[in-house]
Amino acid sequence: MIRWLVLITFTFVLLVEEAQAQQDAMNSQYFFHKMLINPGYAGTNDEIQSTLAYRSQWIGVKGAPTTTVLMVDGPIQGYNLGLGAIFYTDKVGPEYSYSFYLNLSYQLELDHQTKLSFGLQGGILKDEIDWSKTIAKSLYDHKIYEQSNDSRYTPDLNLGLYLYSIRWYGGISIRHLFEEKYAYARSTQYESTFSLLSRHYYLFGGFVSPITRDRSIYIKPSFIVRYLSTTGYHGDITLDFLLQNQFWVGSTLRNLRSIIFMMAYNISKSVTIGYSYDYDLGALSQYGSNSHELMISYRLRDKKRIINPRQF
Repeated sequence: MIRWLVLITFTFVLLVEEAQAQQDAMNSQYFFHKMLINPGYAGTNDEIQSTLAYRSQWIGVKGAPTTTVLMVDGPIQGYNLGLGAIFYTDKVGPEYSYSFYLNLSYQLELDHQTKLSFGLQGGILKDEIDWSKTIAKSLYDHKIYEQSNDSRYTPDLNLGLYLYSIRWYGGISIRHLFEEKYAYARSTQYESTFSLLSRHYYLFGGFVSPITRDRSIYIKPSFIVRYLSTTGYHGDITLDFLLQNQFWVGSTLRNLRSIIFMMAYNISKSVTIGYSYDYDLGALSQYGSNSHELMISYRLRDKKRIINPRQF
């Protein structure tokens, strides 16, 4: 039943239209950064894990986004709780965003194989704009841009549900629940708020299954759907393969407008490195606007506790 639901959702993802803009940074290796999307994921892997990721988007386009994320999470043994923390930076043109979140989750055991995790994530977002890097087009713009930069601290709250078993997972989440003002400009005479932190809705899922008798090759389909009321839907459909429990290789189709090639390598039982390359199929391709993403993950495992570790 779960697999049929996933396949139906895959079909839906392929039909959604490409959205024009999104406040949350794009993330191609989303299956390695689940806590960033869904706070319910924190602590569900029965291990302490940390992940560092860097993304450079639209290479060749001036002022294109660059994003850095550091995440740490782990379980509180004996209490069905998980804790996590996220530090996040994003730069787009003259705008710099810095975020710090703390994460708490509670895991409810539905049966001996399935758990449901409730997640709460709260934090602070700092947005800073360097107006010296902008070009004023009118007299009124000059009035707004008199001071060299503006910054603002904004509270933020995210919620998530994460349902998982040994071989499959799925989740739904809401980010930026408060919809606070987060970017503004001011001078001695003028003040203008020009952006709200819009709510983002996420639905994602996937499963992993062996496709050879000796279990040397696993297949891992996954998907993610993002929705904003202002811009509509984004959708990714991904197909990965795990070879010899050590090497990941796969690709993603995003909104029928870009294709992503990715790979990851388990250097050891504790360390994984990953890389993805986004190739744009739309109008931006004429500028050579492809994207690169790097990731390294470290896991501290309790060998006595983890009998059958998950492959996701």
